[in-house]
Amino acid sequence: MRRAALGLICVLLGCEAGADEVAHHVLPDGFTYPEGIALEAKASAFYTASAENGAVIRVELASGRSRVVVPGGVLMKQGSPFPGLLGLKLDTTNRLWIAGGLTDAMFVVDARSGNVIKRFQSPREGGLINDVVVTQDAGYFTDSFNPVLWRVPIEGATLGELEPWFTLDDSPIKYAKGVNLNGIAVTPDEKQLIVVQMDQGLLYRIDIASKHITPIDAGGAALSGGDGLVLDHNMLYVVRQTKGEVVALELSRDGNSVKARSTFSDPALQYPATAAKAGDRLLVVNTQFDRHDGNKASLPFDIVGIPLGALKPE
Repeated sequence: MRRAALGLICVLLGCEAGADEVAHHVLPDGFTYPEGIALEAKASAFYTASAENGAVIRVELASGRSRVVVPGGVLMKQGSPFPGLLGLKLDTTNRLWIAGGLTDAMFVVDARSGNVIKRFQSPREGGLINDVVVTQDAGYFTDSFNPVLWRVPIEGATLGELEPWFTLDDSPIKYAKGVNLNGIAVTPDEKQLIVVQMDQGLLYRIDIASKHITPIDAGGAALSGGDGLVLDHNMLYVVRQTKGEVVALELSRDGNSVKARSTFSDPALQYPATAAKAGDRLLVVNTQFDRHDGNKASLPFDIVGIPLGALKPE
């Protein structure tokens, strides 16, 4: 509670949270219901998008200054189903890859100009395009309602067409009612994908070359509600949206199992979703999606900076 109180004071007075305290990166007035987050290479700024109207903004971490990259209404039309824009990733050529949620769309946007480079539409209706990861060769999107992993090939500066890269109907990943594959991460060698099945709380490793799926033994760790994934060397951070916490897991050398190291919860986390590592902090997006009905969100929206020290083994 003390951490949350200090963080609130910092929001009001514009001060910086201490190294061992939760920091609050306040989003501009009128910007609502963020979900995804993408960091610039030097971690000096982040991008996030509104799941309500599709606005995309860039926010400087040190100063809090923000600019609109894509205005609301460009990527999502008024009246689009909620939630819209969800997971984000920034590639090495400064292109933002954006998962389009219930719009069944996927976007690639120039992060400097805000111009839409490519818009892809899933041929399967009724999906939930939830998260995205980008390698040198392709962008991969999860679909929480349709059992398929979508892929957009990359050849130099050229983007290919959307393809149903991996249909999961007859795979070890069994789709059920509710939210299935959500968060996705890639190993540093870009040979393996790690995904979480949200409602089931299950982790899987997918070999990109062979498409072989290996269930990851969580060792009894509770991971239901798992949303965003952050892989940092051998540490895997899972944001449990419905539980309002972040679980730190140590990945085994062979990648077949994880061991729970710590769990972080704090009143500052408000229905958190995705996350990104910036220096010695984990930036976690407060969506407040649970307050969307009835417009009961606490303003302003913010991104929470959790010191990695708070996620060390208990």
